[in-house]
Amino acid sequence: TKESVKTGFFTLLSLSLYTVYVGVATRVFRLFKCAKVGPAGEETWYLTADYTVECFAGEWNATAGLAYVCMVVFVVGIPLGQFLALWTNRRWIDERKCTTAEHLRKHLHTKLKYGSIFEAYTAESYYFDLIDLLRRLVLTGGLIMVGGGENAVAQVFLGILVCALWLCLVLHRKPYASTWDN
Repeated sequence: TKESVKTGFFTLLSLSLYTVYVGVATRVFRLFKCAKVGPAGEETWYLTADYTVECFAGEWNATAGLAYVCMVVFVVGIPLGQFLALWTNRRWIDERKCTTAEHLRKHLHTKLKYGSIFEAYTAESYYFDLIDLLRRLVLTGGLIMVGGGENAVAQVFLGILVCALWLCLVLHRKPYASTWDN
């Protein structure tokens, strides 16, 4: 039916975005990781991923403009879109709260459409996949922006801090539907 095609599309789109999100976001962040090269007073900023590209000049500016758009649309837009989809359907996420046949039908529809985002979590923690997405983004893009060279210790510290905070959050909140995952 038309509805099943729409549901399949949302499921495939969600899976695809989940798969490529961190990789694409990391590439966007890499464009802004520049380093000074040259003698004091004559330093030039170069892209650390490719030292043949001079930052803040020429072709880099055009690419940076596209990267800013990608950052807004992709890095911020995808989690925001998923959050809004979950937020607007939050009353249909918990099957136990569905008291009528109409509510149960809306629950099943929401589960088919967005279940890949919230199904592994308790009904109270339906948004936790987005927090995990943010954690993975900080562990990749954030570490790219912080780390390298003289900042290697800061990079390791940030990674340990993010992982420790995630562990404390999971232990305190117990967001997963499966006890073993908690």
